[in-house]
Amino acid sequence: MVLSESIWGMDREDWEFALGAASFVLALFAFFGLDWKVVSGEVKMPHLNIRNTVGVILILCGLAFSGLGWYQYRHSSTGFDANSQLEVITDKVFINQAVELDGKDFRNCEFQNVTLMFHGRSHFSLEYNKFAGVFLTSDNPSVIGAWELTKGLGMLPGLPILGPDGKPVPNVSEPLRAQ
Repeated sequence: MVLSESIWGMDREDWEFALGAASFVLALFAFFGLDWKVVSGEVKMPHLNIRNTVGVILILCGLAFSGLGWYQYRHSSTGFDANSQLEVITDKVFINQAVELDGKDFRNCEFQNVTLMFHGRSHFSLEYNKFAGVFLTSDNPSVIGAWELTKGLGMLPGLPILGPDGKPVPNVSEPLRAQ
């Protein structure tokens, strides 16, 4: 099984958070010397004093804020930084490798059998470069969708588009030419 697959509707990061939260709670129980007979119901639990009440409230607040942070992380967008300063790369040869485009200005470079990775988080520039055997890929569905549209309109002739899994994007072909 691939680690990015969902299990019971939860991704790998969700499971890591859940296991971490459960471990945190058990660690707190152990730290405060919880008698495991109390957990199993064999012994009546004593009345809560102010120290225990404050401790429980702090634990619950910590879990609530951790959950809020996790939720915001899982549902946030990194956005696009249009004001970032581009890193200038000049007269470099790239062969058989993945090259990240975000935030870079490539000038007079040569790309041979490379995969160009564009995350869509920052602009980039390509000036006076040579390309041979290039693939496009992204981990951003919006970028993949824009490339699919561009290829479907015939603006990327012969240029393969790879999905985040490294496989060619299906069901995208160049338009038929009128005869």
